[in-house]
Amino acid sequence: MLLLIALSGCWKTEADITFDVVPFQNDLVASETGVVETLVTDLSCPDGEPAKIVLVYDSTWDEAKPAAIVLHSSAFDYVLNPQAESALTGAHWAGTTDDGIHRMSQAWGVQKVWETLGMYPQVEPAEDNLGAIPTAILDAGMVGIYPTNCWGDLWHNSSTDVPNDRGSEYLDREGGTYAWWMVRFLQDATFASTQNITPAVRIDGQSLYLFGLGDGALGVADLLRHEEMPAISGVYLDSPIDDLDQWAETAGVDEGLARIYWTPSDDTDDTDDTDDTDDTDDTDATDDTDDTDDTDDTDDTDDTDDTDDTDDTDDTDDTDD
Repeated sequence: MLLLIALSGCWKTEADITFDVVPFQNDLVASETGVVETLVTDLSCPDGEPAKIVLVYDSTWDEAKPAAIVLHSSAFDYVLNPQAESALTGAHWAGTTDDGIHRMSQAWGVQKVWETLGMYPQVEPAEDNLGAIPTAILDAGMVGIYPTNCWGDLWHNSSTDVPNDRGSEYLDREGGTYAWWMVRFLQDATFASTQNITPAVRIDGQSLYLFGLGDGALGVADLLRHEEMPAISGVYLDSPIDDLDQWAETAGVDEGLARIYWTPSDDTDDTDDTDDTDDTDDTDATDDTDDTDDTDDTDDTDDTDDTDDTDDTDDTDDTDD
């Protein structure tokens, strides 16, 4: 089931985001027992700080409740001219917040989630967040699970199987890894315990909903394609990006997408073309007086068409739509 919903809002209440558990409060919340709990994992953000998870639930619940994994928006950024000795130093495509925080840091991911809850000042100028969706999730009796994306990779990359262009960025992006971890936490108690994920609320991992906000919808699409994805109860998308070709026309977006939707073949296809040097074996044909043998060698020039294959690998950027 795919339900498209569009909700907007604006922040009203600034929260102290350093506490492990605080009341869930925004202008839309009716419950007086809703709380926000912050958990810390072992997965590192590019700035070396641990990635966090934010949970929203009712503190009075004593039975297991359905889970709603929510992937926030605006998870796209890259360093314009990264340096090997300091991968995050320099200008970022998405710029920084008023306090100098860029999107590839733990602090930004935390701020973005709290903005999504309607409990932190505006982080993304193009959005106004009242916290309508998190409030609706709580009111529906579901535990909201909000991972923080600090990799700017549209929730796509995993260093083990879906790498970014590390050769030019000098860092690993793990947004796809982290999104999948949310599912694993619910399905694999042993894995959750290794990460010290022990929330104070009981969660029914067999009743799972996925929410994608803005470009977070791309992360939801990746989860749905995961070969180990369990059955889900519903998918909700808010203002999804459904045409990367059109978005790529925005200045600089195409470069960022190329780094995120990168495959090893982007660099290796050219080297594979060196196999065409085997055609030099045909020079043996010069020993033959038959000129027609040499003309056959011109067929090998068709191998230059293989260079077109590099174009096809670029097209993989679009297939991730």
